[in-house]
Amino acid sequence: MRIIEITLVLAISALIAGYAIPSFTNSRTKQEALFTMAQIEQAVQYAKTITTPDTHIYLCASSDNKTCSPFPARYFIMTTKTKKLLLTYPKLQYGLLQFKPSDKHNNILSITSKITSTPGTFKYTPNNNNVQLQRELVTNNNARVYIDKS
Repeated sequence: MRIIEITLVLAISALIAGYAIPSFTNSRTKQEALFTMAQIEQAVQYAKTITTPDTHIYLCASSDNKTCSPFPARYFIMTTKTKKLLLTYPKLQYGLLQFKPSDKHNNILSITSKITSTPGTFKYTPNNNNVQLQRELVTNNNARVYIDKS
């Protein structure tokens, strides 16, 4: 009788774990995506306040947490034209980030002292490629950003 009870408890535990773990991962991914977009939005606002007539501030994805990367990456950094690192952000655990310009620029959001910027989109893509968990933050020429929630 004990073996049947133990087997039943193990089977129920396995079913609960089978439903809970994917749900937990999706929840963490969604939180990371929203938090990352908010961080980028704050970084753009901060960059607009620290630009001087001779500086360009760059926001970009980074694979090594030091330099900008043209490919989707797990880090997000703020740097200057002379590659002076201003800010780094925590490593993404559940997805990748990339800036896709709307014109022929490289994959870097550039903000100048005249409060102009590269138009384009920061895109967060989850590791599991769940389209419902993707997030985008769009920038325009005036360094204004908005989160695309579609």
